[in-house]
Amino acid sequence: MTSWLARNFSWARVSLGLYPYPRERIQPVSIGAFRGWQEKDAAPRLMPLLHELLEGDLIARGRIIHEDRHKTSSLCTPACRSGHDSVYVKRYQKRGLLMDLKDWVRGSQARKSFLLGLELPRRGIATTPPLAYLEHWRGGIRREGFLLCKGYPSGIPVAGMFTRFYKENKAEDFDVTLRALGAFFLAVERAAVRHGSLMGSTLAVPNDEGPPSLYLTDLEEICTLGAVCEHDYRRMAWSIHWHLKRYLPPERIEAFCEEGRRIGCRILQRVSLYL
Repeated sequence: MTSWLARNFSWARVSLGLYPYPRERIQPVSIGAFRGWQEKDAAPRLMPLLHELLEGDLIARGRIIHEDRHKTSSLCTPACRSGHDSVYVKRYQKRGLLMDLKDWVRGSQARKSFLLGLELPRRGIATTPPLAYLEHWRGGIRREGFLLCKGYPSGIPVAGMFTRFYKENKAEDFDVTLRALGAFFLAVERAAVRHGSLMGSTLAVPNDEGPPSLYLTDLEEICTLGAVCEHDYRRMAWSIHWHLKRYLPPERIEAFCEEGRRIGCRILQRVSLYL
């Protein structure tokens, strides 16, 4: 069992982005008052894109796909950029004193997501590769920040995929996807990741010839990396149940618990606590 100290030390490292920078893969970047890091191999083609980003042109051509109290997320497709690859942009804005205090205590969300995006694939968890992040800090307060990633592939939330298979009575596709999800969540468990909305942030990319490809999105929801406790397993299991109970009957949700028992995934097994 993970000790309380190890779990909370992991929380602090993730929250503040204190785990080592992969210096062989990234390099610092500076544009005006903005400072950050960029993926080294992509650097030659990134600078024009970063200038477009800071000037507002890139986001203006994109499609807003999410907005909350402190950030706006946009997808800029090839059609917006004359045949270039899709890119995904998060813009962090100064909203008020409480958000300023959170930034000061918990560090940079853009930096955290950038580093996690580089680290998770090394631990067997697929996510969209980050390209760069830039931030403008003054007086210990983040004035503005950006996170730039490669665009997510075309897919749907995994809970939506299960719902569709259930409504269309596609039992075989349901079971194939469940096995893929079990293997994915087992990788999350082995990496000792606690994610605040595990089911809601798992993207499924359909595959006509086999199981879907699964990606973990919304890296800001990651609380720990390398240490979890029983409380974390239960919270992630609750999140899974909360996303499924609106669309699936209890006997279909029980199949997730059975898959967890079959492969030894504690996250899925604990969904049974909420049935």
